[in-house]
Amino acid sequence: MRMSTMELLERLSSAAAGAEFDWNAARAEIVTAYRTAPEADRGALLEAYTAVMNMVERSGSLGAKDLELFQTSRREEYNLMLISECVQPDGNISPAVLKLVTDREVSARRMAPDDDLRQLATAGAMVLAPPDPPPAPRRGFNLFGWGRRKG
Repeated sequence: MRMSTMELLERLSSAAAGAEFDWNAARAEIVTAYRTAPEADRGALLEAYTAVMNMVERSGSLGAKDLELFQTSRREEYNLMLISECVQPDGNISPAVLKLVTDREVSARRMAPDDDLRQLATAGAMVLAPPDPPPAPRRGFNLFGWGRRKG
């Protein structure tokens, strides 16, 4: 049985103080829940993901080299979570949806306005946006002048 987003968040937040916390298992649960979460729950799951990952970074338990690898992996996983929202039925990524998702993330302050994925989404939405349909012909307009009334 799949745990609801709220049940998962309650369980994570109610861990006993001083108890052993398996951050990697928590991270994996959040990422797994995100894959099937309704749109309304994604923000809460991203907040939980951010909190868990911030906790690990601040813990001081990672050496400099491990911290750099952790930060790179964290950024890549976060980006993949966001990109997963933008996959269309044909398997392609919708630039317009990616732009909306990164807009949401910047508004929620989980993403910097100058983040690489954000810049890519903005550029992609501008360049790859579907073209505007051609304007409808005006009524009574005749391109070649044929059928024009004389007189």
